[in-house]
Amino acid sequence: MHPVTFITVLLLAYGHTRAKSQKPESQKIDRCSLPIESGPGRALLQMYAFNGSACVQFTYGGLGGNANRFSTEEECLEACSERVTSAQYPAQPRTTEARKRCRLPKDEGTGRAAIPMFAFDGKNCVSLTYRGAGGNANRFFTKEECEAICKRD
Repeated sequence: MHPVTFITVLLLAYGHTRAKSQKPESQKIDRCSLPIESGPGRALLQMYAFNGSACVQFTYGGLGGNANRFSTEEECLEACSERVTSAQYPAQPRTTEARKRCRLPKDEGTGRAAIPMFAFDGKNCVSLTYRGAGGNANRFFTKEECEAICKRD
């Protein structure tokens, strides 16, 4: 077989396979309806998932799991908001209880991972390289999340 013909056949086969693997909108998986899965890892990452009625925090192991996993509660609410009623979320979710994590010391934890995150140092949200295990709740996936919870107006 001529090399150009062979490459053409390969490209056509690849295009056919790609077209078959892309699901129409009606067949796509609704990530908000998937079960909450912590996964087999030991990273102890605080994430959010939709439990059928509300966005709840859970500990993600860092491996496996499924698409029902969000970095922030806001991200979860944005994706799954059509299923949530306003009664499940009070107008001011940033309570004194939620801010307790901001008073914890900056702690990178232990392990070999290098996950870029943020922590509150008492005045500002600063960079933190989370090591994947241990540590404490004073860690956030984004600076905006850290500031929304920890910064005083």
